[in-house]
Amino acid sequence: MLGFFVTAVVNRWTYLYQIIGFIDNIGLMTAEYVRGRSELARMYRRNIVRYCELAQVLVFRDISMRTRRRFPTLDTVVAAGFMMPHEKERFDEIQYRYSKYWVPFQWALALTYDARKRGLIESDYYQVVVQEEIKKFRTGLAWICNYDWVPIPIMYPQLVCLAVHTYFIVCLLARQYIISENSNKKTEVDLYFPIMSTLQFIFYMGWMKVAEAMLNPFGEDDDDFECNALIDRNITMVLMMVDQGYDRPPDLKRDPFWDEEVEPLYSEESAKIPNNQLKGSVSEVRLPEHVQEIRMVPHYDDRDPLISNSPTLRRRVSVVPVNQ
Repeated sequence: MLGFFVTAVVNRWTYLYQIIGFIDNIGLMTAEYVRGRSELARMYRRNIVRYCELAQVLVFRDISMRTRRRFPTLDTVVAAGFMMPHEKERFDEIQYRYSKYWVPFQWALALTYDARKRGLIESDYYQVVVQEEIKKFRTGLAWICNYDWVPIPIMYPQLVCLAVHTYFIVCLLARQYIISENSNKKTEVDLYFPIMSTLQFIFYMGWMKVAEAMLNPFGEDDDDFECNALIDRNITMVLMMVDQGYDRPPDLKRDPFWDEEVEPLYSEESAKIPNNQLKGSVSEVRLPEHVQEIRMVPHYDDRDPLISNSPTLRRRVSVVPVNQ
């Protein structure tokens, strides 16, 4: 029971980390396919990626207490620069009882469509590439919301906790040495410290505590996801990608290995450490030295007994010399 519980919690934790939302691909594709050095093109690129990051902020506000403390209201989101005042007015115009995480994504997709009409995106295919990255980012955030909405049933961790504690309470009583006065075979106790029970207690209780710590990765513990740090990292990096990093590759020159054999270099200290090359487990197997040739024949299961000595079969037999 404890093993199934830990497996479920770890798989859940790992999947949430995989889809938590790194915005790098959106920034790279936007910088690559939304072309132009004009102020208009720059605004398109910056606003597309900013709207995607705004959606992540809105999601994290509702699932992470750390982010909620950072942005207690939408006005604080505006003050932090993720949303502009006129955008908040447009956002507030949509009034209904469900979440509005989709609104910034709709704005970002609308900007990609408008950029295509203005010629800033050179083809429909490039527009689809940018939109697909936005859709992947949105899908990941949607799954995070779903996992937060439907957590592991509370009865499951409670049952596991009860089972583990009950097991050790029983062990505390059942594993004691009791020597009755009426016993015919009296032996002296030769084990005063319960070594195996202590090891079981350390490992089982530690295993359970690890699962409990990973149960809610969006909490405020030291080992939980740093959502605020991810937000800062995403907005800083993605704006750098689409602005200062836009269309600035180095000058095209010959690489250091031009017309030369590639010989990778190491530091003097690391060069002394042997490398284990990527090879198959039987790639170094060689034939015995006395083998000079190999006779290639059809498999015995495929032979017809009636034609085993026929000229057709003999023509299919081949002798290959061995080059050691």
